[in-house]
Amino acid sequence: MLKSARVRTAPVWGCGVLLALSVAACTDHSDVVSSPGGEPSEGDATDPGQPASNTPGTPNTPAKAIDTPGPDGNDPDPNPDDPNHPLPDPEPGVWGTTPALREAVALSDGELAQQALTLLGSSAVGGSGSCSNCHTLGRPTLTHWAQLTRAFTTDCLANTDLPDQAAVDAMLACFATRAGNSAASPVNFGVYAAAAQLPWFSFLFQHTPDGANAQSDFVTRVAMPRGGQPWTQAEFDVVAEWFARQLPGLFDLVPADSGEDCVPGLARV
Repeated sequence: MLKSARVRTAPVWGCGVLLALSVAACTDHSDVVSSPGGEPSEGDATDPGQPASNTPGTPNTPAKAIDTPGPDGNDPDPNPDDPNHPLPDPEPGVWGTTPALREAVALSDGELAQQALTLLGSSAVGGSGSCSNCHTLGRPTLTHWAQLTRAFTTDCLANTDLPDQAAVDAMLACFATRAGNSAASPVNFGVYAAAAQLPWFSFLFQHTPDGANAQSDFVTRVAMPRGGQPWTQAEFDVVAEWFARQLPGLFDLVPADSGEDCVPGLARV
């Protein structure tokens, strides 16, 4: 008897079964992403030593540090070259270096006396103009000016540095005290009246409420000499040094006379 051969047929998979298998396969391998060339990219989730990038499709870059204020709430790292971290402003009411009221002069007493008397306009050393336009520059006048200069120096110039508003106010108060109930005049300043237009006094009045107007009024009332050109800083330094040394050579170079003012009524300063 002939036996018929049985033919095995492959099972027919339904669409539902195939779809389920596909989802399972995708789920099993979703955490492995291959970079071009077949190698896993840096930062794969399967590499425990390299955390994945926070942003898909972008390389891993260090996050920008966030500055936190210091304990006092200020910028923690001021830097003059970084516009985001500039140096703090200086303390309000404090400013730069005060100009020198006068500089020391390294001359011998004899040279100093000769140059100072020439600048003053003393005929005793061949000078003219300047202070001699209004004053007879004899011994009495010059020694009187020396007394006024010493008084002003003692009262107001112990410290000529003006680092802040308090120092400016204290200096102006000293000026007012010396003037008393009157307006400031040359007699209150001695030979320093000749420095009224120089940098130290300009710096002082720049830091007053009236500024340039205050200095203009001060110059009108106080500045010497009245005639001719004002002294430069270097010229004033010579004269101020001679008075600071107490007029060495005065009696050797200047003859005795009355020292009266040549203009009646002009204050002898």
